[in-house]
Amino acid sequence: MNTSSPNRIPNVLGSLAYLEDLSLHDQGLFLLSRLATFFPRGKTFWKIDVFRREGSIPPPNWLAPGIPKYEIRMTIHHLSFYAWNEILHNGWVAEAPPVSGWYEITDKGWEVVESNTCPCEGDGLPF
Repeated sequence: MNTSSPNRIPNVLGSLAYLEDLSLHDQGLFLLSRLATFFPRGKTFWKIDVFRREGSIPPPNWLAPGIPKYEIRMTIHHLSFYAWNEILHNGWVAEAPPVSGWYEITDKGWEVVESNTCPCEGDGLPF
């Protein structure tokens, strides 16, 4: 895995290999940007529901648009472990309230999302 990616992070991934070529930091930024599209400021979510379809959570491809269908399961697994640990370690998401199993994007996470968003293009996603 690269330690830093030379290019900007895309909104759409072409393959699991492309995701794995991104640095852990950039994988975390990608996951954080996807979470921010579905969970607005102050909205909590259960981690398990994010990575498996439950209730009002959209289909798994919302986390990894552009990934071929046959790679979705492995991509979701990759995001749920490596990228999730990165955003948790950086303090971009946190349990809310603590020890509840529910998470939200922190103020620090929102600062990252907002500092990397181009509001004039496409769907307003970061990068």
